[in-house]
Amino acid sequence: MDKIHRGLLYLMQAQKALTRDSEAAFHDRDWNLAFRRAQESAEYAVKCLYLIVGEEPNHTHGLNVNEGLIGKTPVIWFPSGGLPTTLRGGLYVAWNEEHGNQVQVWWLENSIYTLLASSCILESRAALQLCVERGQVEVLAGNKVAAIGWAAGRPVPEGRWAQTPLDDSTIHLINFYTTELAKLRDAAFYFERLFCKEDADRAKDQARLIFVTILQSLGLASIVNKDEEEKIIKGNIFAAPKSPVGHTIPTIDLLSEALEKCACK
Repeated sequence: MDKIHRGLLYLMQAQKALTRDSEAAFHDRDWNLAFRRAQESAEYAVKCLYLIVGEEPNHTHGLNVNEGLIGKTPVIWFPSGGLPTTLRGGLYVAWNEEHGNQVQVWWLENSIYTLLASSCILESRAALQLCVERGQVEVLAGNKVAAIGWAAGRPVPEGRWAQTPLDDSTIHLINFYTTELAKLRDAAFYFERLFCKEDADRAKDQARLIFVTILQSLGLASIVNKDEEEKIIKGNIFAAPKSPVGHTIPTIDLLSEALEKCACK
């Protein structure tokens, strides 16, 4: 199986750990397991990024996002409008690393890649947008049309999908919370301490923020419930008296404030 499909499987596992598996642990009031599910979700999501851009992630629990991924994340689209249960088909819009600043549009199905369109060499890279109308696939880099192709005979409904590319600030935020979760993974797994609901709630919120940020970088944020996404990004979700290791978790009202606080760590 190629790296892109493996990365998408990792992303599906991140979603399952954050929803189905986490909800089961909360239902059973198993706070150590709930914490572990949050940490697993964050780990799957971060490793997904590496695989989707064609790199093999290190086999470590506390893997951080490397700044080398800036400008490399693609826009991914599935006919279902969300993460699929099987990898039957989808569009993959990405920069061609071999030719520098060139955008390519691929149809992925059963590990077979079909090139639909490619751009000329652009001056610089910018956030990608995928626009589909009446079978025509149009890709914008920033505000400029970069490539146009056709999805003839493929289940591509009309719509627009835009990514929020990773930058230094969002990478710092992801890495801050990924590290926080990884530090306590062994304590949760080996029952070196008994976690409480507050610990599990905080871990789940941190993992959810990582998951949504990575979805946004892939143009997939629309699959997240909008009310929940608003709470994640603007809500005061990291408020907690103390973490299990005795230091204060940043309290935020806006994502920008969270970034500022994390930068001080």
